[in-house]
Amino acid sequence: MLNCFFFTMNKSQFLILNVLAVLFLLLTGVRFLLVKDLESKRSTIAQVQAVVSQGRESEQVLRRIILRLNQSAQREPDLRDLLKQFNVKVTNSPAQVQPAAAPISAPVKPKS
Repeated sequence: MLNCFFFTMNKSQFLILNVLAVLFLLLTGVRFLLVKDLESKRSTIAQVQAVVSQGRESEQVLRRIILRLNQSAQREPDLRDLLKQFNVKVTNSPAQVQPAAAPISAPVKPKS
């Protein structure tokens, strides 16, 4: 009865079993490395998304500031003169300033 729990293996079966065990360990190691790499990339993507989101919010605030500055410079000549001292150009039409909701298009790269 005790003999039914023990299996006898020849050398080729033993070799195949060991090769499969090593292959399993290698694949497990590769999977572990790929998971670590994926986590690292996801973390990088989350950081970049946070920066882009913050940039979009800042862009909207800056557009509103530009619009208000433009409107104020049209009404107050002293402010217009101060802006000219710092080479800040103020236009007479606020239509040239894009509203805060308008998306910024990507810069166009010159063809070379």
